[in-house]
Amino acid sequence: MRAYQYAGIAIPPVAADQWRRGPVVARGQEQAGDLVFMHPQSAGPGHVGVVVGPGQMIHAPRTGDVVRYASYSARSDVVGFTRPASYLEKR
Repeated sequence: MRAYQYAGIAIPPVAADQWRRGPVVARGQEQAGDLVFMHPQSAGPGHVGVVVGPGQMIHAPRTGDVVRYASYSARSDVVGFTRPASYLEKR
């Protein structure tokens, strides 16, 4: 998540750790820059994307693949959303 590094926001490199760090945002309240988590696993979500607009995200579908736009609105595996930008607001 280099975009957050460039903005001065440190987030963990693993999706499950990013999810645990929160803060959670209710579905329908997500906004551009929030993280959308998918692929629930026992340790936490296994995949993450960045919300870019209503129902839309950018993500790399798998390691080594290119970053692309995709819809998350109809996905059944969405775990939830967090707002890393709030880390910066708390300083």
